[in-house]
Amino acid sequence: MLVRSAIHGHRAPGREHVMFLYLGRRGFSRFALELARNIAEMPEMRATFCISRQNEIFDEFARVGCRLLPVDTFETAGGALARGYRVRSLYRNILGELTSQRSAGVVTLMPHIWTPLVAPLIRRHDFRYLTIIHDAHPHPGDPTGLLNSWALRDTLSADPVITLSRAVAESLAAAGAVPRERLATLFLPDVEFDPLAPARPSPEEDQFRVLFFGRVLAYKGLSVLLDALEILRAENFPVKLSVVGEGALGPLRGRLRALDVEVQNRWIADREVQGVFSRHHAVALPHIECSQSGVAAMALGLGLPLVGCRVGGLTEQVKDGETGVIAETADAAGLADAIRRLAGDRRLYAAICDRIRRSRSDRSMRRFAEQLVALATHSRPAPSPRHGNLAWV
Repeated sequence: MLVRSAIHGHRAPGREHVMFLYLGRRGFSRFALELARNIAEMPEMRATFCISRQNEIFDEFARVGCRLLPVDTFETAGGALARGYRVRSLYRNILGELTSQRSAGVVTLMPHIWTPLVAPLIRRHDFRYLTIIHDAHPHPGDPTGLLNSWALRDTLSADPVITLSRAVAESLAAAGAVPRERLATLFLPDVEFDPLAPARPSPEEDQFRVLFFGRVLAYKGLSVLLDALEILRAENFPVKLSVVGEGALGPLRGRLRALDVEVQNRWIADREVQGVFSRHHAVALPHIECSQSGVAAMALGLGLPLVGCRVGGLTEQVKDGETGVIAETADAAGLADAIRRLAGDRRLYAAICDRIRRSRSDRSMRRFAEQLVALATHSRPAPSPRHGNLAWV
């Protein structure tokens, strides 16, 4: 059982300790939880997961075999400032845990608005600090992108800076944001759910069911997908589209209705994800820009093939003929061709589903955890760099 004190559940000294920090409330929570489960199964490791009490699945972390350091953050955007006084308490709690556990240091799983304040102080005490940077640049149409420059300040304290795709690493290096020698690229592992998932519909059904899942934002290309659907409908090609996720549909709402698209325009709770995916044959990723896709990781974790555009880090997840099909051109015609190819060739569809199953270990969270731990523990930290006025204490 995961414990919350520095006394109960203490493991024998000598094995390396690392703290994994995730202060977000939702979106990346399942990833953090699956990482915790896999870390708990590594007998050579001692780990603490520092998780916000406001996390949507916080209670599930209490059933994992790693130490838990629960902290209070905030529940709304305005709370980032109104609850700013909690940053000092966060830092003290983290430092106390690192010291008592004789830790190698901290891995931030996703930068938070508070982590650039805490990171230099962790390094000042000679603990190692690593951060996973998910995006090199703000996504078009994503309001959270306004904080991207601030989140990148996490890189000033981190060595190495970890990315989940080569595309993001190249962008960071090309922009001069992070020297290449401080970059380490891993991969985005499959997000695993209950293995007893309901059976997917058979591709022999009259209609091939395609899912667009997640926040509806400009860079995710829903309008391109609707253009592709119109091309297929004009050919009387049997395909059915579902759009599931929160976000402003705006003028797309009328087109969705005209194309008889099933729409659930709301936030989908973690417990609902598996049921949504299980009703579809494939997941569409019509992005016009992409770092890497968490939706792709969910789909592959549930065994669903992908249909994607040749943009950014998406090409590292959508491997043509192996994990899905990729459009030759990043436009509606190319996307329609890709959907037609996957849906119209039952042998290809079956072969891709089989390859996804057989290659699961290559994309597994256990493999990711082992590589992440190796980066976090291979050496003691270098002397803390200068951070200017980031050091607020």
